[in-house]
Amino acid sequence: MTESQGLAIVRAVLGADWVAEYRFAPPRKWRFDFANPQRQIAIEIEGGVYTRGRHTRPTGFLRDIEKYNTATLQGWRVLRCTPQTFAELLPRVRDLQIEEDRCV
Repeated sequence: MTESQGLAIVRAVLGADWVAEYRFAPPRKWRFDFANPQRQIAIEIEGGVYTRGRHTRPTGFLRDIEKYNTATLQGWRVLRCTPQTFAELLPRVRDLQIEEDRCV
């Protein structure tokens, strides 16, 4: 799945407010795979789970901890998935958005 295909899927399920590669902590170069800046919800797709990719090797894992903790301290909700569980996560995020809208 390309970034543009992923964004099309995210927007189809979650709405047009979602963007790809959102930089949330300048001057750091960290980016979320997909984010809704107004709601401060982000989706991170963790690749290489079974191939010892960057996210599962020690240095990459430690950098991800720093990134996710910084995001949380800034008020972001970061939802993590694998490429295989990406489609399963989207309806749950949609339900979260619906629940938030009802509470406003």
